[in-house]
Amino acid sequence: MNRTYLSSDDSELLRKAVESFRGNSCMEMGIGYGSIVQGLKNQFQNVAGTDITLTEGFRRLKGRGIDLLITDRASCFRGGSFDLVVMNPPYLPSETIVDRTVDGGIGGFEVAKGFLQDALRVVRPGGTMLVVLSSESSKFAFERFCIEYRLVTKQVLSKSLFFETLTVFEIHSGDKV
Repeated sequence: MNRTYLSSDDSELLRKAVESFRGNSCMEMGIGYGSIVQGLKNQFQNVAGTDITLTEGFRRLKGRGIDLLITDRASCFRGGSFDLVVMNPPYLPSETIVDRTVDGGIGGFEVAKGFLQDALRVVRPGGTMLVVLSSESSKFAFERFCIEYRLVTKQVLSKSLFFETLTVFEIHSGDKV
């Protein structure tokens, strides 16, 4: 099933989290409708957005000074290309990936893990990654990933809904002070 993920509570939380960031270059992995990457255009000189399929965001943002690429996460970018990488990956636990916009795999962290691995490659040394995760995702798997890659995390914003809590994490490599 290919469809565009429309902005929701998680998108709004991530949009609020990116408001304080400024810099030279940023990218959003998985732009969906494009509301977050559109806002980043006002805060960064060079802005890129990716999605695995042609989404509504590509149509809405065409010709607006944002580099839009159809690619799997960030596979087409060189390492160390961005000051900021933001992502709202699919994070709901699922036995199989049926709906790529929400199904996060076993434990809900498998897909997000791939997003974070790509982000680690393309964020410049000292750069920042922002990711939205759900309390429905495996906290243990996320913590284990951060320990393995020596990442420092900070909860930036959270929002409780009736069945989950959404959290935006700010992530840096362990060598950032």
